[in-house]
Amino acid sequence: MLITIFVDIDDKNNSRRVLYLDQPSLGLFDRDLLLKGMNDTSVSAYFDLMVKSAVLLGAQKDTAHRQ
Repeated sequence: MLITIFVDIDDKNNSRRVLYLDQPSLGLFDRDLLLKGMNDTSVSAYFDLMVKSAVLLGAQKDTAHRQ
């Protein structure tokens, strides 16, 4: 899942609903895990997912890989 989408009550007007888009919790945002670097299979797989997702959303592959 690339994004989490949910509907909730609007904080500013509780008679209205709002659509929220958020990043999913992939379990990879633990600082210690990410510090292992690209040699770690989980970190490398997560990076590949980010690049492929960016390409699906219209980015050039080389640009997505660099950024």
